[in-house]
Amino acid sequence: MDSRFSTRRLTIEDAPEIRKLLLLYFDEEVTSKCLQLSATEKEAFMDTYVEFVVPQGVSVGVFDLKSNEMCGCVFATEWNKFLHPGSYETGKHTPSLNKTIEFDEFMLEDMPRIVNNRTYLHLEVIIVNPKFQRQGLGVHLMQSFEDIALEKKFEMVVGVANTNKSVQLMKKMGFHLHNYVLYSEYKDPATGEAIFQNIPPPDTGAVFCYKVMSSKRGG
Repeated sequence: MDSRFSTRRLTIEDAPEIRKLLLLYFDEEVTSKCLQLSATEKEAFMDTYVEFVVPQGVSVGVFDLKSNEMCGCVFATEWNKFLHPGSYETGKHTPSLNKTIEFDEFMLEDMPRIVNNRTYLHLEVIIVNPKFQRQGLGVHLMQSFEDIALEKKFEMVVGVANTNKSVQLMKKMGFHLHNYVLYSEYKDPATGEAIFQNIPPPDTGAVFCYKVMSSKRGG
């Protein structure tokens, strides 16, 4: 990452830039794009991140020094404050968001066994604005995420990678991959429908990722 960028923890004052970046995320993130989240659902998602995730103080943004535009960010939650279905304002008016949340819960089914009562930092979402990609921001954000886990003396870092690009990033950062779920085979628990079967290659599935931390970055 070059010197025209700065990095810092996100605060509630960053809400306008956070919302801009999350709107880009909805255009890029494969499950949300496939299910075509409504404006109401996007607002519910963004409200949760601004009001519940960011105040925990463990999310990081990268900013362009000249424009102060947020170029990328990693949203994280602590092990005892992670997102769950009750964190969102959902109901009959948010059918697509409900399905994405259910999928997230499905991907985390084995987490309690793998974590085994250890403390951890949970990677919720990592985003890089497309116009700032290929500049090392993804790796830098992941390093910042791990640095926070070390600072907090958490024993593990965990998350779900759901694109080919994010899977490769997790591998590069030394994460273990567990339970790769093909989009073509996942069925919505309420309807039995293969709701992600139209997600095109190379994004073929999602996988739970975890890493045991050591005193040095690299786990």
